[in-house]
Amino acid sequence: MDEIVAALAGMTAARELEISALSNYAKPFTPAEARELLDAVPPSLTSLRLCGIGTEPSDLFFRYSGGLFDTVFSNASGPYSEVASFLAIVVLPSRALGPRLSLLTLFGLDVEALAPDPGPAAGLLARCAKVELHTLRLAAGGSAAAALMLISKLGLPQSVEWTGPVCFPPLALSSYNAAPCRPLWRWRQRPGDWRQRPAAAVAGRAVEMGAAVPCSRSFTSITN
Repeated sequence: MDEIVAALAGMTAARELEISALSNYAKPFTPAEARELLDAVPPSLTSLRLCGIGTEPSDLFFRYSGGLFDTVFSNASGPYSEVASFLAIVVLPSRALGPRLSLLTLFGLDVEALAPDPGPAAGLLARCAKVELHTLRLAAGGSAAAALMLISKLGLPQSVEWTGPVCFPPLALSSYNAAPCRPLWRWRQRPGDWRQRPAAAVAGRAVEMGAAVPCSRSFTSITN
């Protein structure tokens, strides 16, 4: 680790950089080591990719503007509390995090049984001009209230997925944002009941249905 930090100090003209634990170490970087690397990279960078962070290795990708983070992408996937703690350790304390972040992109979040506490990542989320969430996953034991709270804090995910005893096909929401009044849902039990809803309303209704619909009832997403 010390050798990498020392080498970074000499890369004063570097513009793009990728650092991978998997190609340099027998084990991934710890979140604390990743934060140390973020503070050691030269201010000349326009982009940085850190690969292999944490016990279930995740990657982070950064774009810089004026030596500060402009956008951050995380492919960490799991319960919101774990992903939030990961970002709070690695990104939030970094010297490269300025007062504003143009975009934070999150890959996938699992809905937990209890409504999430924004706690560890609250300071990071407060600096974000925009947050994008790729997938929100609702599994058995997940709370619809918790899912709705995540949507209220992070905005609409690109898709909602369900896993568990009752499985539904993923619902893609991003394609409906530009045309929010297209018909999205049809009950098979009531084929004439088409419901036109904005995408935000569909997301809320979808997680409620995913948590509460009994096994004998099914529904289909309409994609054309």
